[in-house]
Amino acid sequence: MDGIPVPAVLEVIRRREGGVAFAAPEPEGWQKPSLTENHKKLATRARRSSLTAYKSLRDPQREANAMQGLQGDLPIVFITVVAAFLAGLCCERLRAELARRAWRRRRGEGGVEAGAAPVTDPAEQLRLVMGAVFKKRRLLSRSEAQVLYAAEKAINIADLQWRVMAQVSLGEVLSSPDARAYSAINSKRVDLLIVSRSGDPIAAIEYQGYGHYQGTAAARDAVKKEALRKAGVRYIEVTPESGAEDMAREISRIAQAESASPTVPLRTNR
Repeated sequence: MDGIPVPAVLEVIRRREGGVAFAAPEPEGWQKPSLTENHKKLATRARRSSLTAYKSLRDPQREANAMQGLQGDLPIVFITVVAAFLAGLCCERLRAELARRAWRRRRGEGGVEAGAAPVTDPAEQLRLVMGAVFKKRRLLSRSEAQVLYAAEKAINIADLQWRVMAQVSLGEVLSSPDARAYSAINSKRVDLLIVSRSGDPIAAIEYQGYGHYQGTAAARDAVKKEALRKAGVRYIEVTPESGAEDMAREISRIAQAESASPTVPLRTNR
């Protein structure tokens, strides 16, 4: 029985004796460990394990590796955000370009074949017209029509003898001794034009929808604004956020300015 712990030998003897306590002589110098000493040993082992785990978690090299991994992911995150922003910007420009093309089709700017020379001979014009197919289309978009109705309503409420015309060519209401300057505005149009009872232009109204300012739209509007300003015709810009109250306010302001003008008498229905 050399090498076998004494407590194990005692347990075997107890089992063979049917559970009866058997007092065997204890070897000299052996002491049974107390419960308090066992608890101390277990507590010491637990503290050592916790300290080892804490040191492993607080390892500077491991923290440095984690920080390097995080820094390595930052460029990827930044590139992803920039790519998403550029994709959204391209989609918005595409949507605006499609809206601008639709606007041009409504105005007839895209209906003429590129590079086609104008036909001036009446007989040739008649021949072309007789062989072509025509169909009617709307004069105003739904948004432009709503602006027209709002302007007419504001004029009626103010009891003014004004009228609102649609799709008016600037060459029909403006003139200039400079032939080149006149040719620059001759083919341009305004969405709406407020005229007096005598037919004099008072104010031009332009509806600026979403995606309007694309390409050279701002430059074209600047040409119209400057020509109208020099002719003494006011310019009103309407956006999708504008309402009927804004239109009524603009009409009232223009009516007050016209009544204060010594050269343009204001006529009302009174």
